[in-house]
Amino acid sequence: MVNITDTIFPLAVNDEADLAENHSLNFTHLPGYALFLLQNKIPEIVRTQLKLFRKLNVPVFKYFSDLPEKELEDRGASSTGIFLQAFADNKAANYINQQLTGWVNNQLPLISRNNIKAEDITLISYIRRSVLRTYLPWYTTDLEMIIKILQEIDTYTTEFDTRSFKILFSIQEELHTETKELAQLGNWIWDLKKNVITWSDEIFNIYQLDPQNIAPENLVTYNHPDDAAMVQDQMAISRQTLHPHDFYYRILLPGGGQKTLHAKGRVLADENGEAYRMFGTLQDVTKEKEMEMQVMENQMIIQKIADLTPSMIAAYNINTGKYMFINQAINSLLGYTREEVLEKGTAFFVPIIHPDDVQPLLEKNALAISEANRLKMSSDKEFIVEFLYRIKHANGGYRWMQTFGTIFNRNKNGKVEDVINISIDVTDQVNISDELKAKHRELEETNSKLAHKNKELEAFTYIASHDLQEPLRKIKFFVQQIQDGQTTTTGSNYNARVSSEVSRMQHMINGLLEYSQMTKEDNAPFEQIGLGALLAEIKNGMADELNEKQAIIQISQLPVLRGIRLQLYQLFSNLIHNSLKYSRTGVAPTIHIYSEIVEMPGKLPNASSFIKITHADNGIGFENEYAEYIFELFRRLHSKNAYSGTGIGLTICKRILENHSGFIEATGIPDQGATFNMYFPVD
Repeated sequence: MVNITDTIFPLAVNDEADLAENHSLNFTHLPGYALFLLQNKIPEIVRTQLKLFRKLNVPVFKYFSDLPEKELEDRGASSTGIFLQAFADNKAANYINQQLTGWVNNQLPLISRNNIKAEDITLISYIRRSVLRTYLPWYTTDLEMIIKILQEIDTYTTEFDTRSFKILFSIQEELHTETKELAQLGNWIWDLKKNVITWSDEIFNIYQLDPQNIAPENLVTYNHPDDAAMVQDQMAISRQTLHPHDFYYRILLPGGGQKTLHAKGRVLADENGEAYRMFGTLQDVTKEKEMEMQVMENQMIIQKIADLTPSMIAAYNINTGKYMFINQAINSLLGYTREEVLEKGTAFFVPIIHPDDVQPLLEKNALAISEANRLKMSSDKEFIVEFLYRIKHANGGYRWMQTFGTIFNRNKNGKVEDVINISIDVTDQVNISDELKAKHRELEETNSKLAHKNKELEAFTYIASHDLQEPLRKIKFFVQQIQDGQTTTTGSNYNARVSSEVSRMQHMINGLLEYSQMTKEDNAPFEQIGLGALLAEIKNGMADELNEKQAIIQISQLPVLRGIRLQLYQLFSNLIHNSLKYSRTGVAPTIHIYSEIVEMPGKLPNASSFIKITHADNGIGFENEYAEYIFELFRRLHSKNAYSGTGIGLTICKRILENHSGFIEATGIPDQGATFNMYFPVD
């Protein structure tokens, strides 16, 4: 793809052989698929990638958008061929090394290495995965083969993204270091023999004083009364011991108010060991100190967010076995308390791991630590290790856990010190796989279920590695900026941006929780529900919103359905809210809801007749090419600034129809409206 996807993810590696030995990139099924694409699908892939680059508005693409279309396609064909050939030859590791080195060496075409953003990495990885997923049916219809290829694609993408983000952060830290070196600080010199203090103008500016109107030694009168003795003691200790000093104190300003200053200084001694000069700097850190409290509050919010995450997140020291952090998912997934795990450390888990899994798990973990230590300080080479094992629930039964582990921290010698693990319960997926092997007579139906589960798991994996991690990465970056003394960036405040990202992540998690609740249909009773009465109830509950929009809802004769009342209420509420949200400016929203019986033999395995309920509006509509896209998790056709929401409402609608053994389809006409057809099997 115009050499963009091949050059914006470089990797600073010093030993190509080390990278090539990464067994996680030695694939079994992907080479054959890559060779098929190389021989048959290059032109289609290039066109699909160009379309996605424009549709997703990838930031880095703007540097290439002025190139002629023919040149874009030629560049894309060349780079895609190199990419696929590397996979066909099973040399993905070498490919990563060659392509990513260009970024570090600032050898990217048309752009500087500093032009790359985190959004470029996530979007281009999404495009790559989408394209490789799109053409799989042309290569094979073997579901087991498809799943294995998708797993290998995910392995490559995870490896590539992890290393790319490490380089991105390294470049950002380098830029930050250069900026810090240019910062100006107030300085002072104290001649102890003559008892003469010289202050720079910057210090007088900090004190909001005119340097001409006050003697330097009199500045001590502005020290906060509660800190004055401490300042005097610190300076005396430094003078007596000849040790540097580093402390914070407050001053009272002439016009009222106060500031917090950071004092750092050193002492020079003569040949007799007596101090004869002290010098140092003062920096106004008032805003940083004020923001520390806000950061602490934000960290508490982040802790709460982690506790809401349905994955178990834990960080521990490999030498002591003590956990530094573990979220509440240990209770929701396995029934144990966080306190007992923190008390016992990693030893807590050894007795509850399935006996058949203990030794393989310990050996794989030891091998991963050994390999990580061999790589030492080359953090850009650190990899993600995956473990699959069984662990005993507090109720006595075993659950299958899939854990992804990576290095969290190294000691000063470059050895692994701390590890972070993210674990998810995959018992259902494992059980489905076992049933497939045991029940060949139900292969077609079971394969359909497995494909659906795999698609849903892929969506959640994408959310965990991109949508949810993006605000976490931003929060980490902003907090680091605050801790390093940076308070603002161009046009924004880091504190406000931290709060914004926390709020954004809360909305995303709430949406996921709401979506996950839709899977619990077996806990809700099916009953006979008159849709006419249900719609009247919904209209009454939304009266204020409908009146505000001057909306008209036309309801024709509707049937009685057997279903889950709460879910059907949410289904129609979501669709009406959607129509109101995406109404045209200056046009009163009009919604028409009606039903009919239709025959659709072969559409679903166990049904041929359906109750078709149509919900049609006169809103902004959409292009029909996005008809399936709008039902995916967090997928939006418009930016979050243009229309509010999380992009999960229609996904919930789709889930509700599936809970009722039906399905939903959408069609649209731009600037004319959208139509949603819901199909419920006739009992």
